[in-house]
Amino acid sequence: MDERAKGRVYDVCHEMRGLASALEAAAHGEMAEPELIVEYASGQISRLSDMLAVAIVGSRQD
Repeated sequence: MDERAKGRVYDVCHEMRGLASALEAAAHGEMAEPELIVEYASGQISRLSDMLAVAIVGSRQD
């Protein structure tokens, strides 16, 4: 895996940690609007899965 692919994977990991922190805060009642939290999490998961696929496929093609 080249440095660019490693950077992409790191970006996904960093974003996943941010999502986990947001969900943790929501679980402890530190955030309101449950519908918005679920919508945000869904969007992030979709985006992160796309980013991860690009990182994996990109590393094979580079």
